[in-house]
Amino acid sequence: MKKLADLKREDVGKRFEILCKVDSIFQSTGPTIFTLNDGTAGIKSVKFSKERGKRAYPEILEGDLISAEIRVTVRDGDLECILDSYSKLDDKNKSAASKLIEKNQDQQSQPQGDSFLVKSEIYEGLRSRFVSVAKTINKAIIDGRPILIRHHADCDGYCAALSIERAILPLIANRRGSDKAAWQYFKRSPSRTPFYDYSDATKDVAFFLTDSGRFSRPAPLIILMDLGSSEENLLSIKKAKLFGAKVVVVDHHNPGPIVDGGAKVDYFLDAHINPQLIGYGSTPCAGMLGLELGKMLNPEVDFIDHLGALAGIADHADKSLKDEYIAIAVKDGYDLDFLVKLVRCFDYDAYYVSFFEAREFIDMILCTDKKRQKEFVNVMLERVEETWDMNIPVAEKYLSIDESDNSVIGTINVSDTTMRGDYFSSSKMARLSFDLLEKRFKGKEIVVLGVADTMMTFRGSVDFKIGSKGFDVNDIIRSVKKDLPHAMCGGGGHALAGTMSFIAAARDEVIGYVKNYIKGD
Repeated sequence: MKKLADLKREDVGKRFEILCKVDSIFQSTGPTIFTLNDGTAGIKSVKFSKERGKRAYPEILEGDLISAEIRVTVRDGDLECILDSYSKLDDKNKSAASKLIEKNQDQQSQPQGDSFLVKSEIYEGLRSRFVSVAKTINKAIIDGRPILIRHHADCDGYCAALSIERAILPLIANRRGSDKAAWQYFKRSPSRTPFYDYSDATKDVAFFLTDSGRFSRPAPLIILMDLGSSEENLLSIKKAKLFGAKVVVVDHHNPGPIVDGGAKVDYFLDAHINPQLIGYGSTPCAGMLGLELGKMLNPEVDFIDHLGALAGIADHADKSLKDEYIAIAVKDGYDLDFLVKLVRCFDYDAYYVSFFEAREFIDMILCTDKKRQKEFVNVMLERVEETWDMNIPVAEKYLSIDESDNSVIGTINVSDTTMRGDYFSSSKMARLSFDLLEKRFKGKEIVVLGVADTMMTFRGSVDFKIGSKGFDVNDIIRSVKKDLPHAMCGGGGHALAGTMSFIAAARDEVIGYVKNYIKGD
């Protein structure tokens, strides 16, 4: 019996019998479109009724197991088929067909790769989670489920997303029998917010429901990369799931309290990779995780091996793993100095790309075109360095300093010292202020608070202690939530870098509370 995954262009016009499940049924203004799935692939199968726009085979229901006689055709470059006839299965054959389809799907969804580029106990501890995410992605490709990657619009988020994009686009094109499928069944969408914003989720649901109605496609698989793992994402994830989407997360931020090896969001996710779920910190960063996942999905994927190094440099990842990815990038023809420059220049452009996919541009600059990368750095680096240098006197002028014997707390009003809509954002002003204090107060523990009307950006040094505990943005946010509930506090991030939001009326109270908390008062 022919498997749907084995159908080729040379099969056009031929008839085959398949055992399959009816995944979905869509009534167009012409034929009825059945999506059939034998566990190896899904395919659209059309049937015209005698009356145009009338339901063909009205007795067939979604979820039915049938033996179908199909005739292979091509439409708009994609393989389709005509459902010439069918027969429903009796209970005995239903059970056998169901087991066969499940077995086929499990075999087809197994990841192609089983080794990691960098050997690490963290990756081994996460292996089952990597396999789970990889199988979920492969199943989506098999089922003809569109894939949407939502990622943070910084270098780490882009590196994570690009690794998966380059890995799965050939798989989608091969499965659908058309290069055009890479545009029809895949989309990548950057997000300036470091979490899955509810407005983004609402747009995603609206768009995929429209596409489902127009093209009779199932709801997508949404892959959230470098967008947090905390309950800040919970409502957005619930909304996407409510309308039939599958959701997986690849992240390295603090997921909140972990109970029985899972975070609160895990109860609503189809799969989740995060080193903090198994007791590690925020390294590997998202770009490293994405690179390893991409290689697991498609070991033959090229032009991505250096992305782990770019992500590690951009996200200030722990030195041990970062150095291993830099060594891989060096073998691929890059040097450390150039990687640092490329990160800085790409960070500048990522701001202006904003929420656009810009697929070809991003691919050239980060992945495929080394010559263009060098030209890009040559064009942009002077402008980027000039922008940072211009802001040094601003930070020096308006940064207030609270120095004690062992530590320094710097505070700067990032609303008043940055311009709305400009690349040099509040988080960059906080980062610049932190770097200046590190140079000025060598050997002292540093914390910088970048304060605006309704938010605060944190930067802290590794050795900074609050009592006997290390500095952790997430601990501060939890404490503010508990003691100042009227401040409507939210946010999160890494232990040493993150953002907290609050209402403007509580601004001065929150600033005072946070400073006293950091001092241990």
